[in-house]
Amino acid sequence: MWSRRPATCHAGVFCFAESCGRASVVFWCPLWCVHVLPVIAERLPASSPTPPFELSALPCRAIVLLAPDKSQHVLLRNADHALQLAVSGANILHPVCLHTQAIWPAVLLKHRLRGLECLNALSLGQQLPPRLFAPEKRGVRLSFV
Repeated sequence: MWSRRPATCHAGVFCFAESCGRASVVFWCPLWCVHVLPVIAERLPASSPTPPFELSALPCRAIVLLAPDKSQHVLLRNADHALQLAVSGANILHPVCLHTQAIWPAVLLKHRLRGLECLNALSLGQQLPPRLFAPEKRGVRLSFV
């Protein structure tokens, strides 16, 4: 899917513009962005003691991109912060159990742990922790007209 770039894709980024520039939706290519958390979704057996992961139960906005190659991308947003999941396996639109690798290359470790902490906070009904996101470098200098 990421090998050919459609007109809305530039340098590994898929953009879907909305009416307001601040509300644009951007999906990053998981191969090019270390901040995308890869997870595996599995259908939850009826007798499972594990509580299901349900997008509808999260305290944030969830945007799902279903790709032709069956990959699923989920953007979880609240306020000015976002977490993107690259989902493989079962359909994320249904209650599932999420898994991820536990051992990563050193260059990915910090980013994956932050992603897991964000996902855990959302699963517990909390907001994305602002302390895990770097302040916007452009900050107050940037204004939309």
